[in-house]
Amino acid sequence: MIRNPSKFSACMNKQLIGFEALPSDMQADLNIAQRPKKQIKSSNQDSWINIFDGTNANENILSGEEVFQMFEKSVFMILATNQSSNYSSQGSAVAVSGNMLFTNCHVVLDDQNKPYDIIALANDSLDKEAWFSAVLFKMNPSSDQCILKSTQKNDLQYIPIGRKTLDLRVGEQVLALGYPKAGDLNFDSNYRAPLTLSKGIVSAIRDQSNITQIQTDAFIINGSSGGALLDMKGNLIGITTSGFEGTQLNFAIAADEYQSL
Repeated sequence: MIRNPSKFSACMNKQLIGFEALPSDMQADLNIAQRPKKQIKSSNQDSWINIFDGTNANENILSGEEVFQMFEKSVFMILATNQSSNYSSQGSAVAVSGNMLFTNCHVVLDDQNKPYDIIALANDSLDKEAWFSAVLFKMNPSSDQCILKSTQKNDLQYIPIGRKTLDLRVGEQVLALGYPKAGDLNFDSNYRAPLTLSKGIVSAIRDQSNITQIQTDAFIINGSSGGALLDMKGNLIGITTSGFEGTQLNFAIAADEYQSL
């Protein structure tokens, strides 16, 4: 009957007449078009929430060498630029899931607080030549917090956020991982600055611009913005943000502050 248009129409009409003859309560039960659609959570939202549910299985104090070897594939160089401009911004980003990374907004937003046309990531321990792309996922320019989503990779090795800022203690040792600025860096450069490790302590916990920042004497320099501040068990505790040249005043945004974005 479906192959014959006239017979198919007759069949459908009979079905509609039969439906209209039913009691109204039965019509309501059978009319699936009027049922509310089941709410399905976004996969982006699921993966975003899960970032803060992770735990760190390591319970031992590690050496700087061990932390570097564990996470050298988890911190990335950023090169961001607009197609219509020769200006580019360089910084760092930290993988916190298979496809998401924390960084600073001043690395990936232009002077109009708009994301650069091209946001590219690189890591020499993964590939000494290739760049892969990312897009802006969430941002809060006033607090300098931005989150990137990789558009080409979903299996990044990431650093666990296994510790709350409230548990940090002034005086405990920390490590900073990031990429100091490389001169004349572009997508065709033969040389990219290496991932750099510095060691220090938690000097203070500060409330600045309504967010918690970790003050440290671990060395941070231009290009390191958006890098990782870790404790000696390999927990991501902060995103390195700024430093004052010639001083030991360096700052990182507490990692769990990103949950409020």
